[in-house]
Amino acid sequence: MPTKPYRPIDCAVHDRLESWAVRRVQVAVRWTDGEGVEHRDHSVIQDVYARDGEEIAVLESGARIRLDRILEICPD
Repeated sequence: MPTKPYRPIDCAVHDRLESWAVRRVQVAVRWTDGEGVEHRDHSVIQDVYARDGEEIAVLESGARIRLDRILEICPD
């Protein structure tokens, strides 16, 4: 399955993710991967960064999530 082009997320959501990362807030997150499979995790966001035109969140659990694939995220 070819990767869909990245769709930038709302700046307010991006700011919230960075704030949770800085404050080490545990979040509950639900997202889909490149194959369309849904995943869930409860973890702390370690980093939010941009590379090759995509924005990525890295969780302490090891998950790397493209921000436009997040379906739901909130403090745990």
